[in-house]
Formats: sequence, C-alpha cells, structure tokens
Amino acid sequence: MDAVMKIYEDLKKDLEKAGFVINNENGISNSIIIALSKAYGEGKEQGKKLGRIKTLEKIERKVLEMS
Repeated sequence: MDAVMKIYEDLKKDLEKAGFVINNENGISNSIIIALSKAYGEGKEQGKKLGRIKTLEKIERKVLEMS
C-alpha cells in the first residue's frame, strides 16, 4: 500500500501543478486511490478503505487547525 500512496502523492502534486483540483469533495482523490489499488492487485475494497482513512486524516487535521 505504501507504493500506491507514493504514486498517488506524486501524481496529485503533478496534477495540482497543472491546475487540476484533486480532493475528496469531487471524488477524484478516492477514484485515483482505488484505480492504483486495483493496478497493484490490492483490490477495490482496499482502495476504498485507504481513501476513507485519508479523508478522516484530512478532517482531523482541519479540526486541529480550528482548535
């Protein structure tokens, strides 16, 4: 799963530099993670779990910033 997340982070940076919005609000972030998980043979469900974890981590960071 580390390989999937490394590729995802690199891809996200490159796409954002090009002007694309990559986040969970538009669903693109989770779609990329699911596709990468499938490509690595880890399955759609594992990709969904990882996407949810990343979303929760982002929410947690925002809550901490607001405190």
